[in-house]
Amino acid sequence: MVIMDESLVDVTNIARTTVQVLKSKGVDPMVVSVKGDSIFERNIYVLMVGNYTSLYIASICGVDPCNVDAIVDLKNRMKMELENN
Repeated sequence: MVIMDESLVDVTNIARTTVQVLKSKGVDPMVVSVKGDSIFERNIYVLMVGNYTSLYIASICGVDPCNVDAIVDLKNRMKMELENN
């Protein structure tokens, strides 16, 4: 799942990069558009959807949700994307 906020250009570019990375790994991600009228509402929405989804998937797959190796790789790729723009 990739959460995309079309109101923020850099975030949208990062989300698109994330989709590309996932697809290159053979994953067809679901893209969720952020809801909310204010930045506060959008941030809360993103936090709740992301956290719930991560914990739920980890639970049903029997995976430790604390392992962050994949996140470190994703952050490095996001950093490279932002530096190239």
